[in-house]
Amino acid sequence: MIHTADVREWRNHNVVDSEGHKIGVLEAVYVDTTPDEPAMATVRTVL
Repeated sequence: MIHTADVREWRNHNVVDSEGHKIGVLEAVYVDTTPDEPAMATVRTVL
């Protein structure tokens, strides 16, 4: 189970693909309040 309080600590951590290549930095996680679980996230990328 993922706790909402833990999700806040994930911000600004690297996001990688399944092969370990960096995609970007985790910017925000949006939580579905009904089940209180993460629903989606935004990732800041550099082109």
